[in-house]
Amino acid sequence: MKGSRLAATIIIAIIAGLSLSTLTSSTESDRGGVKGEITAVSAFVAKHFQEGDSVRVTPFWNEDLWVDLKNIGPGTEKFPFPALLRGDRIDVVTLLRMKRIWMIGSQGRKAKPSDPLFETLEPSLTEEFADGTTVALYDMPDMGHKGSLSSSLNTLSVARAVPGREERPCPKRGRRHRCGKEGWENPSVETRDVFHNEVSWLLAHPPANNETLVITWPTTNAAYLIVRAGFTLKAVRKEQGSPVTVKVSVNGVDVDTFTLEPHKYHLEMRLLPLDPEQTKNTVRFEVHAEDHRFRQLMLEADIVSNVPDVVRTSATYSGI
Repeated sequence: MKGSRLAATIIIAIIAGLSLSTLTSSTESDRGGVKGEITAVSAFVAKHFQEGDSVRVTPFWNEDLWVDLKNIGPGTEKFPFPALLRGDRIDVVTLLRMKRIWMIGSQGRKAKPSDPLFETLEPSLTEEFADGTTVALYDMPDMGHKGSLSSSLNTLSVARAVPGREERPCPKRGRRHRCGKEGWENPSVETRDVFHNEVSWLLAHPPANNETLVITWPTTNAAYLIVRAGFTLKAVRKEQGSPVTVKVSVNGVDVDTFTLEPHKYHLEMRLLPLDPEQTKNTVRFEVHAEDHRFRQLMLEADIVSNVPDVVRTSATYSGI
């Protein structure tokens, strides 16, 4: 009786082993096929990739494609990979700062996102692959981009201010302007999630003790200023902290003030005029919160010569 049971157990084990081996071989074969298509898609984009290009994948969480798209050209070499646009809701200014965008539609998705920007655009090149993945290349309208706050870290003047007192400068040491706060709270360019969008902007955390963070940005001549601001995902999930107010002035004249509520997961976009006749403009930001705890404000500003209609309709405020 024991011998029969042992024989039956051995037979079952052999059958299970064969089944597992077959399943493993099949899975490896399937993965090999998928991997082959991913490599073909990446190779196609890499062959035509140029400086000023970027890549966007739908669905955005398809990490398999991102792995093979690294090191295909300028902006894809190292973190934060500025030419690899990662996020569920990439804001229109980020998109328009690119010359061309390669859209990859995978997992049955189209190579055309639902963003308003793409509603009026037609691809200049398309390609379809055996697994149904599609690639489309879109030429971006020209904003005449002349500079950004995040790329001007070395030329910024940063200080802490209290009404009635002289401003105290925050000298730049290394990659941060030192304002006497905890290390990461000192102004620097950081990569964070802001409203479903991975951005590399200036982390402009307001100071403690009811002080105001002052950021002065000397710019070249341009017609328009686009300000973008929002809290990090971590910040909006924290209970501590009060509303943050941002005041913007140009050449000593106040042009805008707005407030961000602590728990609002939101992207603020403000369109403001500049004097195009001025060879230089001085833009000043004042960031203040009565309770600074966890108010991780991310701030970006761009100076441009042209504002496409899609930017005007996407803005939360327009002064132009």
